[in-house]
Amino acid sequence: VLAVLLSGSLLGPAGGALAQGVYLLLGAAGAPVFAEFSGGLARLVGPTGGFLMSYPVAALVVGWLADPRRRPGLGRTLAAMLAGLAVIYAGGAGWAILAMGRGPGEVLTQWVLVFVPYDLLKVALAAALSRRVLAALAAAGQGWGAEVPGRQAS
Repeated sequence: VLAVLLSGSLLGPAGGALAQGVYLLLGAAGAPVFAEFSGGLARLVGPTGGFLMSYPVAALVVGWLADPRRRPGLGRTLAAMLAGLAVIYAGGAGWAILAMGRGPGEVLTQWVLVFVPYDLLKVALAAALSRRVLAALAAAGQGWGAEVPGRQAS
């Protein structure tokens, strides 16, 4: 989740979605990039597949709401990351209910709510990291920050 949120906030909507798409393709091809160093198509169609498949959409949403080219503030970055987290939860819960035949109550209590505290920490960490990285890139005249109008070239 941390990498999904960071990819959207640092790479923008298209770059974040593309990065997560590549991640899924690598995992589908068998690279051990998923949880517990696993890979393969079985992970994408298994019980947690909906969470994984929502990653590109979540990164796109985060990047769209907190596009690094607009230099978003902390509040906007946090809101964008919470929206991205909601996309991940919706994708995972929806998949578990519709494709895996799980009940909504079971999914909510066993697949979503148990992760909320930990994921909220990831949101806070990702927002802080994103702001620091973007500020460092801008200070170095690199990345999105270098495109800010009025900035002196070094």
